[in-house]
Amino acid sequence: MPALDPANVSDPSSSDEILNAFLEYLVEAGIEPYGHQEEAILELFDGRNVILNTPTGSGKSLVALALHFKALCQKRRSFYTVPIKALANEKFLSLCQIFGPENVGMITGDATVNAGAPIICCTAEILSNLALREGMRAQVDDVIIDEFHYYSDPSRGVAWQVPLLTLPQARFLLMSATLGETAFFEETLTKLTGVETVLIQSDDRPVPLEFEYSETPLEEKVAELCEAGRAPIYLVHFTQLACAIEHYRRATGGVPASLDDLSPRWIKDVPRDVVGGGRYFYRASGPTDYALYGRGWNGRDDGGSGAHANLLLGPSTADDWVWTPR
Repeated sequence: MPALDPANVSDPSSSDEILNAFLEYLVEAGIEPYGHQEEAILELFDGRNVILNTPTGSGKSLVALALHFKALCQKRRSFYTVPIKALANEKFLSLCQIFGPENVGMITGDATVNAGAPIICCTAEILSNLALREGMRAQVDDVIIDEFHYYSDPSRGVAWQVPLLTLPQARFLLMSATLGETAFFEETLTKLTGVETVLIQSDDRPVPLEFEYSETPLEEKVAELCEAGRAPIYLVHFTQLACAIEHYRRATGGVPASLDDLSPRWIKDVPRDVVGGGRYFYRASGPTDYALYGRGWNGRDDGGSGAHANLLLGPSTADDWVWTPR
């Protein structure tokens, strides 16, 4: 049974009953919402558009979850948009666990799964194309736009702009940790949709962030941090080629004769005593372009090329580290 089941709501036409069912779910899950989460949820359940500007780690996803649940109960179709396909995959799997796979679909440039579902996870461009094609005829009732600061991106920002301009029938939840002045969006979105738009803003950071610059070799640093109980860890690594060669040496007992030995891909099981067990693949596209990808404890994958590569590492069991190549 899904964790959030619309069948538990006796009167789906009542926002109050839906809200009570959602709050009961939070109690059963042992979650106590923060003040800004409660405020944003109440505004959404009153039918308003919401701009949610709170720090990373402050629980914006919980607000989105509430809107998905309200939409599902009222037989509305909700979309969750993200900048990259990896995030769409992650959100899709997460929402499948909560609402059941029959209620959740995913549409990206690479894959389409259950495209007719009432809850859709997709990249921003997917919704933008749908909005351009069908406009107010599109079956899009509630839209959650994550990383809304991409609106100002010179090359991709149009994908964040188009749904606001062409989907007047939709209610919007715009989320970002890094927004400036929002009065323009509040005023314009209210005019476009005919529904009041409110800003929910907070500077409180429930999950503190720690930053550290280190010149210790990556393998030693990761082991040190894990032993100190500081995982999960996000690293920006500036010498990824040297790191790849070192992992190749550990995996094969030798050294690569050339970059061709690392191309297009090799997979290595990272020793459990280093990062708790896991898999990584390295891809060399050319003598100066080197990319490193990793999958971490929470199923998210991050990648980088050129100047640096990104890793998300954390403790896991062997079963947690299941790698699906792109």
